[in-house]
Amino acid sequence: MQCLYDFFIQLFGLGIRLAGCRSVKAKALAQGHKHWKEELQTFAVQQKAPVIWFHVASLGEYEQGIQLMESIREHYPSYKILLTFFSPSGYEHCKNNSLADKVCYLPLDTKGNAREFLKILRPKVAIFIKYEFWYNFLKELALEHIPVYFVAVRFRPKQYFFRFYGSWFVGHLKTVSGFFVQNEISKQCLYKVGINQVWVSGDTRFDRVLKIKESKEDFPWIASFAQQKRLIIAGSSWPNDEKLLKLYLEKQGLGCRLILVPHEIHLSRLDAVLKEFQSLGAVLYSSVKKGEIDASHFERVKVLIIDEVGILSKIYRYADIAYIGGGFGKGIHNVLEAAVYGIPVLFGPNYGKFGEALDLISCGGAFSVANEEELEYRLNSLKDPSLWKISSAKAEEYVSSHDGAVEIVLKQMSSEL
Repeated sequence: MQCLYDFFIQLFGLGIRLAGCRSVKAKALAQGHKHWKEELQTFAVQQKAPVIWFHVASLGEYEQGIQLMESIREHYPSYKILLTFFSPSGYEHCKNNSLADKVCYLPLDTKGNAREFLKILRPKVAIFIKYEFWYNFLKELALEHIPVYFVAVRFRPKQYFFRFYGSWFVGHLKTVSGFFVQNEISKQCLYKVGINQVWVSGDTRFDRVLKIKESKEDFPWIASFAQQKRLIIAGSSWPNDEKLLKLYLEKQGLGCRLILVPHEIHLSRLDAVLKEFQSLGAVLYSSVKKGEIDASHFERVKVLIIDEVGILSKIYRYADIAYIGGGFGKGIHNVLEAAVYGIPVLFGPNYGKFGEALDLISCGGAFSVANEEELEYRLNSLKDPSLWKISSAKAEEYVSSHDGAVEIVLKQMSSEL
């Protein structure tokens, strides 16, 4: 199995280089793989303190790790933090952030890269967020006796680890110092294959969204747009989501408005969204902030398109209802960022792998819609103040009752820090 895994890793690396000829993201990843060693060596020479290494795949996992990183900064200020990414979009968004002392790409998971990486860095502890299982790195971490933890991970009985061919993968998992899992099912999955260093901590995203809610950052233009109107905020939307929302808005008067935050905000995507909502007087948030839209025109606008990264989780507080995108594709995006504000949450049908979505539907804080008719029915039913209030309370109660994951993780890891 080791030979097969190494072969596929090399094949994967070749695929990235070939894809780089036509894909901006693949090209960025290939460049990151090319220069990781020089960047890491420079960091290792400059830092004179023990290092905690965090690895995340992309922005979603980064969000799950932020609160833990902040807590380590607070409780262990003498440590340096290295943050590695696999995704170019995650790296580009966070490469200049002040939370980590250094941000770089994780090199391809070969034996040589793993050995060289750890030889240069020599981290005190390695923390992997969620599903980043790189088996050569795990093997070398074990050989170097470096503690490694997985945080906010979620296992399911049908995953490949627990199939008849999963023993090789499980063998690597057994070298991990500890797993902080999101639920009891995950714990039982690991117990059944002989992995006992497991703690049910919950999802660190709850801690994160509660912290963001406390900040209460103001956005005057968004507050003005929402004033005395029924406001829907659609976060991380895709074209299929937008088509349904447009059909609904076309049937509504000026009493209902939409703030749309596309999953991607590059120029061609923004142009496509503006064109889609042109008939509803859509404008870009950046144009409003620059004063390019006069007040009288802004009053008639029904759709405000956010073309600024990093504010979605903070502006949900202005919404009456949230719609989370991705449910007509591979799966929905972060529902907790909206639910924490005590507003009903809607999303498409592909949500089965997301425990928080299942929980919110079960308690009445969220609803799934499969087509235009279901979206219209659900949005219209939530015009009833009593139904809206009940759903809002359920959403807020669900999130507030699940905080504390970071505290559990830090307490258990304290002997290693």
